Amino acid sequence: MITIAKKNLILQPRKLVISDIYCAPSTIHGWGVFAGRDFRRGEILHESPGRLIEGQPECITDDVFATTQVLWENEAKNYSIFGLGFASLHNHAEDPNTEFSWEQRREHGRRLVGRFYTL
Repeated sequence: MITIAKKNLILQPRKLVISDIYCAPSTIHGWGVFAGRDFRRGEILHESPGRLIEGQPECITDDVFATTQVLWENEAKNYSIFGLGFASLHNHAEDPNTEFSWEQRREHGRRLVGRFYTL
């Protein structure tokens, strides 16, 4: 028999892992992306898909990226890229050690793909 307390219980993973990086609770803010090994400068950490959305909805301001890498400047001001996967979990440290770029890649059917790499 399931009690009400058990019905309301939400299980959360302690760590999400892909390849040599993982996401876990951050001491800075919410969840963050962490290296599971040492990376060389310029090495790709991961790629994540993104979706082009109109405007910059206030409720997801921390999870969107500028579109100037994939749209002309006059169009870019009207859209944002909503980062999926690990993309939205990168912390915004005062001394960042990663960089990203967004592309519409032919091999992905012109879908938006964010590439995250080390500085």
